Amino acid sequence: MGFNTIIIKAVPADTMSVLSQKSNAASVLAMLMLKKLHVEYSTRLNADFHSISVNSVPGMSVYVQPLSALSPDESLTLEDFGFIKRNPTNLSAVWTPYQQDDLIAYLEALFFYDTTAQFEAVYTAYPLVLQKFKVVKGLAKEIGFRFAD
Repeated sequence: MGFNTIIIKAVPADTMSVLSQKSNAASVLAMLMLKKLHVEYSTRLNADFHSISVNSVPGMSVYVQPLSALSPDESLTLEDFGFIKRNPTNLSAVWTPYQQDDLIAYLEALFFYDTTAQFEAVYTAYPLVLQKFKVVKGLAKEIGFRFAD
């Protein structure tokens, strides 16, 4: 079947802030879940997750596009199309993400926020974001992850 190896960078956790530790742990868990999703849930990811953003702009590709192509008057944000940023300080809001980066952003958010309510409080104005988060959380539960809420 092949190798199932993941490389995790060794970081001195005792020198990291609590927020950085939490972000690092979320990133590792996201990468582990990503592998499982790509192998066993590829069709459902396209039908249930990616389609939410794809259907937000009928007849136009939404992935890896300049935001100005989706919102020429610049009135809409990435979140209006169902995208969240993995690392707000490193991801440009000028382009929409690749499909894999879109999924990773949600997986990291899934493990970063303590509760669904915390995530919803941040993204309450963006129904497509909330829909995609619900899909990812449902898949995570199917795989065997458990959450407090």
